[in-house]
Amino acid sequence: MKPWHWEAQRLTAEPDWQQLLADSHTSGQHRFYLQQPKDGFAVLGLGAARVLSSQSNDPIADIRNQARELFAASEPHPYTAAFGTCPILVGGIAFRAVDPRERGPEWNAFGNAHFVLPEDAYILRNGEYWRVHCAPTVSAAATVRFVDVSEPVSTQDYREAASDVIETIRSGGAGKAVLARQEIREGTSAVPRLLDRLIETHPNCATFAQGIGQQTFLGSSPERLIQHIDLDVLAAAVAGTSAGDGTELLHSRKELEEHAFVVQALQNVLEPICENIEIPDQPEVLGSGSVRHLQTLVRGRLRSTMHILELVAQLHPTPAVCGTPRLAAMDLIQKHENFDRGWYAGPIGLFDAGGRGDFFVALRCGLVDQRLTRLYAGAGLVADSNPDHEEAETRLKLESLGQFLREL
Repeated sequence: MKPWHWEAQRLTAEPDWQQLLADSHTSGQHRFYLQQPKDGFAVLGLGAARVLSSQSNDPIADIRNQARELFAASEPHPYTAAFGTCPILVGGIAFRAVDPRERGPEWNAFGNAHFVLPEDAYILRNGEYWRVHCAPTVSAAATVRFVDVSEPVSTQDYREAASDVIETIRSGGAGKAVLARQEIREGTSAVPRLLDRLIETHPNCATFAQGIGQQTFLGSSPERLIQHIDLDVLAAAVAGTSAGDGTELLHSRKELEEHAFVVQALQNVLEPICENIEIPDQPEVLGSGSVRHLQTLVRGRLRSTMHILELVAQLHPTPAVCGTPRLAAMDLIQKHENFDRGWYAGPIGLFDAGGRGDFFVALRCGLVDQRLTRLYAGAGLVADSNPDHEEAETRLKLESLGQFLREL
């Protein structure tokens, strides 16, 4: 691979995030946005110096190998630069790797994984604004072929599917399975304004957007899959949902059982590779727009250096978005969901040459193009689940994003 050059500049003023994002959307540039207000962290990636994509059945390993080759050709070498002041790859990974012929056509441009080395990355971290410029080697514009859409999932279809899954769980076929649905709405909204509203109403979430051509996948996720910076790791177990103030979640056997599956999965992965692991005895209530969740933050320090994509590969998909045991839950998902999740419930985030980075689970999200908006939401089903209640939960989650489409 030919050498490529980059430079970092500390900025004296905050960039105009909304205008930069609006301009990139209009031009069809690759664009990526991620903001976590409570962490004081934000990234805006514009243009594409390089694009890494994968249709492999192991896209995480494929992207990691491509990234290793890419960063090895960089000048100056970025490995020793502080996180947030060096080149980053931004993008996401599908919930499930499939053959391109099986992928829903609306997800064609996204594939099993898609990461971009932005030509310009604007980064806010530790109260400082940075611009990292990478010399472009590919066209910054992206094209997308628009296609006919799949059918939405009706209320009755979802209830019937949920009933079947719950019966399978009660008979011992799985411990938990997450059943999702898709809703398709006519019309779209201005993406920058929609992101502003999501940030305003979901301050405890990570608001994200990945734009390719005139398509944008966006949302506000309450769930951090994994953060890895200089050996310190942080993950969030998020499961259990309520439209109330959340206190009832702390006393619900069903919600606590659903949540415990996720905590245990994180512990199983992180405990053998971390020292000083911290797992609270009880979950806390997390506000996410109009809904509340149970959350347990898991912290630790890696015993040795690992690439964040190694951690992503071990953690994804968690019981929060798939179920447990993983293979049994995945079989139920494939049997009862009549649409392609695409990037819904997949990892979305960023990483650098040193394997440091931050990934969230793509939840409370939608795929927006010039004509339609597809919304996605799911509910965790366990033996004590009620199909009517689970259907109502998915409607509540869909509405947390859908309400803004009417307002903007």
